[in-house]
Amino acid sequence: MSLRYNLPGYRKIESGDAMSDLTEDEIIDLVHDITKTICEKKGYVISPSKADVKLVLTAMGLIKQAITNLEKIA
Repeated sequence: MSLRYNLPGYRKIESGDAMSDLTEDEIIDLVHDITKTICEKKGYVISPSKADVKLVLTAMGLIKQAITNLEKIA
């Protein structure tokens, strides 16, 4: 099964695409749309904004980098 995701104004994203092939804006839009859809299906009134998504993704990247740095030291 192939997942296709077509963002308005962006190229079509396929399930086989590597995340490294996507731009930062494409990743933020993709994650934002997915979380918004999940919130709507769960019946939540509020969903995260794109700024919230960017903040979380940035924090995740910083945590991953910190773990990588600690592994190099150990």
